[in-house]
Amino acid sequence: MRWLLPVLCVAGLAQAGEADLDGRIAYRLIYSTDDAGSPDVLFNFLETDAAAVNLTGKDGLRLQLDATFALDSTDDRAGIDGAAPAHDRRFGRTESADQIRQLYALQPKLVGSLDVSAGRKYVESAGNPWVDGVDVELWLDKRRASVGAYGGLRPDPFDHAVSTAQQAMGLYGTFHRDGFDGAAAFNLVLRGGDVDRQFFFNRLHFKAAEGLYLASYATVDLADDVDTSILLATVDYTPMRPLSLSLSVSRYSLEAYRDQSIYHDVIEENQAVILGDEVLDLVYRRARFTLSYRFWRHLVHYQWTEYKHRQQDDRDAWFYTVGLREESLGGTGLEVDVRASIRKNFKSDSWLFGLDLAKDLPLRLSVEAWLTWFSGRSIDHSEDLPARTFDEEQELLWAGAQLAWRPTRSHHFHLFYDAMVETELQDARNDEGVLIHTTMLRYAWVF
Repeated sequence: MRWLLPVLCVAGLAQAGEADLDGRIAYRLIYSTDDAGSPDVLFNFLETDAAAVNLTGKDGLRLQLDATFALDSTDDRAGIDGAAPAHDRRFGRTESADQIRQLYALQPKLVGSLDVSAGRKYVESAGNPWVDGVDVELWLDKRRASVGAYGGLRPDPFDHAVSTAQQAMGLYGTFHRDGFDGAAAFNLVLRGGDVDRQFFFNRLHFKAAEGLYLASYATVDLADDVDTSILLATVDYTPMRPLSLSLSVSRYSLEAYRDQSIYHDVIEENQAVILGDEVLDLVYRRARFTLSYRFWRHLVHYQWTEYKHRQQDDRDAWFYTVGLREESLGGTGLEVDVRASIRKNFKSDSWLFGLDLAKDLPLRLSVEAWLTWFSGRSIDHSEDLPARTFDEEQELLWAGAQLAWRPTRSHHFHLFYDAMVETELQDARNDEGVLIHTTMLRYAWVF
């Protein structure tokens, strides 16, 4: 397996250099079946995160790896006794793939206070642009500020392969003080020698006063018009210890910088009924207000209200959630969380009620259980287009449990099971639903 080679290299170099090695290799097996005659489905996932520090001594070479290997081992005959073709599987056909998101070497203080890294990397200080190349960062003022630059090829976003179709480069700076952390960057993406995308990035975290925190994250694209493609701004305030308040606003604009060769304007057929034949103006605005209050040190009441606006069809949406969390019921250590949500979406309404339980057990065991009921309906009778009628309804009852065991620091086991009764509009008319069983086994070796 190609994904395993970088892991062995990181581990081998770490041992050779007597370096500190941190990371994990996790395996997940997911099996799902239902009572509707659909074929059973089996998935395997291998995930890896590894970091080797100080390969060459103090402040020495470091290696970082973040990868996933997905294997679809479902029998191609699919179905019961081969009755159903493979493409009718409930989850659809998947492809086995090894995806390396990050694999780079970092040499701190290569020359003075200059850090140099090479390989595949998300450059966090520049807003996480993705590059197969080199990143250099010069630290100033006792590593409380820095300036940096990166450049190289931009990996293919679909299969994670090295690609020469696009190039990415940029400049950035960071600044750190007590109660203040910020970064700013300019990023450029080229395709075929022409500018494909150019944008500014800014991140800010600031302690304005005791109990008052401000944060922002923004990207501003320079397309035909200057456009704030992403804006996240949050104010967190704790006027007194039991009470916490939060207000966040956001804006997402995708049309200005999306690659037309990838994100086609022709949308899915079942969505054309709702949105029309083309996606023209993908701008969303959101505001959320959150309140939480702690009683008697272990009982927490929380609620939040959210408003969304979709510019494409000038529609609004409202969400409201209220809940109560008991962190140790009767002093037993049992955590209980009960909540209710009401959603008036752009063209649908839904209701959700949930109950979550969690408790730590002896022998480093812990157990979680949940019960969720969801009901939603999407309906639209357009006055200007009476022939376009969209009507769907779905009801879900979901119950499940998870058992976690950590016998040692290095070995983590999880066993997960859930059962879901899914009833759609047609099922309700026929007075029948689908019962879906899903089991997942997960093992992680932490080193």
